[in-house]
Amino acid sequence: IGLGIPAEPLFRSSINLDVQEEINNKLDAMVEDGTLQEIITTYIQSNVTWTFDTVADMKLATNLVDGSFARTLGFHSINDGGGSTYKITNTGTANEKDIIAIGSLNAHFVQYGEIKPEQLGAYGDNTHDDSVVLNYMLNNYNQIILTKTYRITDQLVIKSNTVIDGLNKATIFHIPEEIEKKYVFYLNDVSNIIIKNLTVTSTNTYDSLPGSDHPNWNGSQSSNLVAFFNYKVHNITIENIDSSNMYTEVYINSNISDENDNIVVKNYKSRGCVSAPIYSGFSKNVKIINFDCIASELPI
Repeated sequence: IGLGIPAEPLFRSSINLDVQEEINNKLDAMVEDGTLQEIITTYIQSNVTWTFDTVADMKLATNLVDGSFARTLGFHSINDGGGSTYKITNTGTANEKDIIAIGSLNAHFVQYGEIKPEQLGAYGDNTHDDSVVLNYMLNNYNQIILTKTYRITDQLVIKSNTVIDGLNKATIFHIPEEIEKKYVFYLNDVSNIIIKNLTVTSTNTYDSLPGSDHPNWNGSQSSNLVAFFNYKVHNITIENIDSSNMYTEVYINSNISDENDNIVVKNYKSRGCVSAPIYSGFSKNVKIINFDCIASELPI
């Protein structure tokens, strides 16, 4: 070529321009027929995790599709302990605990290891009633971590093969019960359970019995609560418990044809229990280790 420019680079430049023009034309065609949008959607579904402050914010999202993932920084508020990861699908039935409705889609809670009740909507503020959320969690999950103060108005029903760890931080507060005897933890015909590192409490708010000679005890009677009710149970460990204002701490009973077996109550501190701290019947291999009963000043 007369200009002294090598022919090969010019040839390559021409090819590159042709290829780029072909790519541009192909992209334009993909935009027009919707193929490009389909590719982007597929990428979002498989690669992008959308982050929201709370579950309420996630429920308002319009950019989630079947197959995407979402992450929340809290359930009710940021850093409330309920931050979780969800997979978005068009299947399932929402319960607003571990399946959250988002329009026609559902966000399914993705569990990584132990679960905290805050991830299913519990408040743990000793104000809201967390009974329903806690019982749902206990019925559907096995490895449970508690870290706050949970106010309950109903017994907590424990299924087999459950581990509950309060990490020496958590408190279960059951509202006081005056008439009908109720239970904080209810274990009936179950096995292989560990409950540990918890505070269990209520309040002494009831008057002494009618006709009592001690009116100064009014407003100080213990709740009619049993901290741990066990019936027809096997392989149960109750350990590192600080309990106060219960009627009975640990009740263990069964029938002669199906005795309780292998029950361990260890490092248990009872404060103000007004009845027998421990009752055991039709049981074998029951071990009580380091049970500290701080006598109540109330009459027994």
